[in-house]
Amino acid sequence: MEHILLASLLAGTAPAVDAVPPTVPSPVEAPRSVVDLPSVRAPLGSLVYTTEALGLGPKIAGGYSLSRWAEDWSYLRDRSKRNDVFDPLKFIPLDREGNVYLTLSNEERLRFDSNSNPGLKKGATASDAFKFRSFLGADLHFGSSFRVYGELADAQYKGRNIIATGANQNDLIVQQLFAEVHRPVGQAEVGARVGRQDFLDGPIQLISNQENPNIHTTFDGVRGYINGRIVRLDAFALDYVKQGFGAFDDPTDHDQHFRGIVGGVLLSPIDRARVYKLFLNPFFFNYRGDDIRRGGFIGDEDRRIYGARLWGTIGSVTFDWSADRQDGRFANRDINAYQIFLIQSIAFPKAPWKPELGLHLDFSSGGGSFDSGSKLKAATYLFGTVPFYSYSTLLGASNIREVAPNLSVFPVPKLKIALEYDMYWRDSQHDAVYNGTGGFFARTAGVRGAKIGNQPRANITYQINKHLSLTARFEYLRAGSALKNAGYAGNMFTATWLTFRF
Repeated sequence: MEHILLASLLAGTAPAVDAVPPTVPSPVEAPRSVVDLPSVRAPLGSLVYTTEALGLGPKIAGGYSLSRWAEDWSYLRDRSKRNDVFDPLKFIPLDREGNVYLTLSNEERLRFDSNSNPGLKKGATASDAFKFRSFLGADLHFGSSFRVYGELADAQYKGRNIIATGANQNDLIVQQLFAEVHRPVGQAEVGARVGRQDFLDGPIQLISNQENPNIHTTFDGVRGYINGRIVRLDAFALDYVKQGFGAFDDPTDHDQHFRGIVGGVLLSPIDRARVYKLFLNPFFFNYRGDDIRRGGFIGDEDRRIYGARLWGTIGSVTFDWSADRQDGRFANRDINAYQIFLIQSIAFPKAPWKPELGLHLDFSSGGGSFDSGSKLKAATYLFGTVPFYSYSTLLGASNIREVAPNLSVFPVPKLKIALEYDMYWRDSQHDAVYNGTGGFFARTAGVRGAKIGNQPRANITYQINKHLSLTARFEYLRAGSALKNAGYAGNMFTATWLTFRF
């Protein structure tokens, strides 16, 4: 009875949501643009959302999902709609009616990275890394209400002057394995996923599956949801997965917990003539970890993050704004931090090369990381997309202020060139400069100088066909006074990779 009452409150009478242009114009790990329109997921008749609006993550090149389990291939039950060589593997009927069916997925990625000055240490030996990963997924559906999804991953990491971690070198990992049940209740869809799973429901600066390394960040636990026509609600209780190096040595990390609630509201009706779509996602995240390092201290942390994300499109303008407030306790000290992330772009689809002009402004507080007598003001970025700030993971979203104008063009079909110029400062000169893995650059705390540096970047993607893509990246971090005065220098980073998916 309680579920029926809640579902009735969440249900509304809005038109179905059509495909929403993605919302990150800058060249981040999974570039999204107005030419990559995600398909929709229709779990309950007229209840239709994009995958991102449902909190399942964005679509990526080729029409696939960043989370492969978010794809719906049931339409291939109609054989007349099969037009791709891999379509027979996307819908494999296991009974006469096709109500029980299997969907297979695969990704192979071969990548080469090079850093001229890893760690920004003067005179350091350059590093070169060859990365290879292989994902194999299987999605077994029993009717329209129950399914089991599993995903195996293998990752290899070789090169010169590199340090292997379980995120890059992993002989075999059960990356995901969960069961999901969902059914209509009133005018809403109610469901739950139980098991090992990724999580992509939030601002990309805080929440991602860590696409940059070989192995994705995943969790063990449960996630429940209610999807109405206008409003949705997700609640989850997850523990991190500890990544090992060998085969099947990736247990639940019971020392790191991630809990929370995410809501979703469709703020505007859909007027196809105006292309006007707005979404609001209030969220509450709770991170708890034992023996966590924050700056110069190690201790237990219980951090609460309250925030909201407003995103969507108005005509040719795409934007993604979010803000959060962080409190709680770390090593018996209070936490008092906050963040603001503002991304916006405007597209000119009728102009030559279909340019998109964008700007993102980011603020993430710092302070207190090296002073035991004060509040911890350094914000956390949880497991956000590190390449949003640095392809080479040299910078992270803590104690940082950023202004980054960008331009994307499409010289020929299937080719996207994204250019960006990032300018970084510290929020607090008493706090350190932080890298993308949560660590910090030694001696930068308290050193004179607010400027972290400037960084021109380029991301070039050529979608050869639906299944095959080629990506190249370049960036040069020119060290500012906050790094130079602590003895650090700049770094040139390049990367190239070939990805195959079906």
